[in-house]
Amino acid sequence: MWYNEADMSAHLSYRIAYTLAQVLLRGRTDKAGLPEFEHALRVREALQVPDTDIRATVALLHDLVEDTDLYLTQLASFGFSPAVIASVDAITRRSGEAYADYIDRVALDPVARDVKLADLQDHLRPMTPPFELSPSLAERYRKAAARLHYETQRTLASRSA
Repeated sequence: MWYNEADMSAHLSYRIAYTLAQVLLRGRTDKAGLPEFEHALRVREALQVPDTDIRATVALLHDLVEDTDLYLTQLASFGFSPAVIASVDAITRRSGEAYADYIDRVALDPVARDVKLADLQDHLRPMTPPFELSPSLAERYRKAAARLHYETQRTLASRSA
């Protein structure tokens, strides 16, 4: 496959994100006891975009700032573009931030919104007992997904008007 310069840069960014996620999530498990790196890969795959799409890179990075020792300010030193950093910032929940406020902030960034929808979809997937989501957490995730879907539809409608 031949890439132009922009695609080569995006693909390199994706490979760096993949490696960072693989290293920083090594040994970490999610609520179901599965490797967290697999969650990042499932979110990335759910987007069904090429590696050169910014959403693929952000999907791999989406939990790193919140759940590991990686700081948002360090992303530039790995060569990530301002657009990738902005979307990772948008999808990273702040300490003490109310969940509804967080989802409202995610909704404003189209890349973060798409990645968060894939993230929520993965969290809502059927799990083997005893690793099922509590009803209240599942409802919280469904409401967040509905809010993000609404914003996506609103954005698409305003473009076609």
